[in-house]
Amino acid sequence: MRSLVLAAALLLASSSAWAQQPYTCSNTNNLGATASFTLAVKGQDGSYITVSPAFINNVLNKDECLCDPQDLYVQALVQTPLKTIPTMSVWEGSTCSGLSATRQSSCEQITDDALGVSAFTVASSTGTPRQRVHVKSLVSPRVNGDTTATQTCNESAIANSLFFLWYSDPNMPDYCSVTLNYQGYKPAGATGVNAGSGDTAIVLSWNPPALGTANRPQYFQVLCADENFQPIPGAGAYGFGDAQNGHELGYTVCQNPTTRQLQRRFLPTSGSGIVTSTDMGAGIAAPIETMKDPIHTEGDTPDGGSDGGSDGGSGGGSDGGAPGCGTGSIGEIFNGLDKRYVCSDKLGSDTASIRIAGLENRKAYYFTVVAIDTFGNYTTSDPVCNVPLPVEDLYRRFLADGGKPQGFCFIATAAFGSYQDPFVMVLRDFRDEVLLPTEAGARFVDWYYRTSPPIANAIRDRGWARFLVRTALWPVILVAGLWMWITPAEGVALGGLLFALLFSRLLRRAQSRRAPLQSPAGSAA
Repeated sequence: MRSLVLAAALLLASSSAWAQQPYTCSNTNNLGATASFTLAVKGQDGSYITVSPAFINNVLNKDECLCDPQDLYVQALVQTPLKTIPTMSVWEGSTCSGLSATRQSSCEQITDDALGVSAFTVASSTGTPRQRVHVKSLVSPRVNGDTTATQTCNESAIANSLFFLWYSDPNMPDYCSVTLNYQGYKPAGATGVNAGSGDTAIVLSWNPPALGTANRPQYFQVLCADENFQPIPGAGAYGFGDAQNGHELGYTVCQNPTTRQLQRRFLPTSGSGIVTSTDMGAGIAAPIETMKDPIHTEGDTPDGGSDGGSDGGSGGGSDGGAPGCGTGSIGEIFNGLDKRYVCSDKLGSDTASIRIAGLENRKAYYFTVVAIDTFGNYTTSDPVCNVPLPVEDLYRRFLADGGKPQGFCFIATAAFGSYQDPFVMVLRDFRDEVLLPTEAGARFVDWYYRTSPPIANAIRDRGWARFLVRTALWPVILVAGLWMWITPAEGVALGGLLFALLFSRLLRRAQSRRAPLQSPAGSAA
């Protein structure tokens, strides 16, 4: 009984995975089969991994078309097998199920790797028919039998289908069709990309396309390279079928159309639809190695670190604008947008900046911001370059730009007299360890750097002003030190103790005010 319940549950799960597919079967002549369909990718080991039903119509983009990979299949679950053996053919195009003349003028017949009629003569309990998708023929069918016609990967949106036809009369076929949407438009890209230098970090900022912009991206992703145009240790992304190490690859890129070298973005899979066979074929790229020493990224930091920036840095150079930076194309720097260079997660479409931490000071790094749509199409920004610098170098750059020698903690340095004062160092550590890693904290630091120098200049030579500022900073220093040097549990215990003391004091004061006045001894009532 238990095995029957389990079998029923598996059948229900499998049916739900296949039932959402955009397919149609017409069997008016009682010649054809009926089936459900999904999309599957053939791996290097010969196994087939099915794409989640929710994403089947977001796979075909321009780079899928350019590479025309040999690993993409429509996979059938035959529900009603053929009762007879009619003539069968496979077509790709728009209106392939009508009259023969119409079919010839709008569709391309697939003869290479085409499924035969025998694939549909038995139910899928004994086999799973798979038809390879010829992506270029789906997007740009060679009509009227002209196999020499040039096929193009248009910048357009197309909803063509793959057709299985069964007939005795070619003008009246029964059929099953599977619609596969194609999106060839590139998304609008990020503009004004800037790389701001920080201490062991670079802060990237950019302008995302405004709301209402045509082909506005769904998200962004950042690629990083070192001074030798190599991936940064700890960077890397996993695509479809890869071991899930590092970041999730958001875009699909055809690195070499001639050799069909494609890196496909990560897509959710349907576990119940995974079918394994022993045949081999061209497939997806091998999984990337486990990431080591990951770099740290923090999104939505302010203003990209320019003009003092959230990391105390200066504005960034691009394409050779900073010492140590050279020049190079996107393809040269990031090796054809190889997934090993991805150094961020997918960022929302309104994200305007990100802090890339864990870098080496005084070494050049290159970056590009990739705008990505729901199909995995992408648009890259021009590469930008800058060099992370330690705090003292950033301070020297501030001085070179005309700043007065007072340190980056401007007001505290002026009040205590030295940037190396132990109390100033508490505030510096609080800035670096607590404020900068958060969006709100980084915005406060950025505001502080822009507004505090005039205040510091006003109090530096006034002893009474310095005394007042020191007095005002003592509680801040105390809170900053406690925040960094005690554990959360200790903080809760200390807070509870202070609250108990305060409550006890207030309670005693209230009780003393409510105590009745005592009458002098012997006085009349």
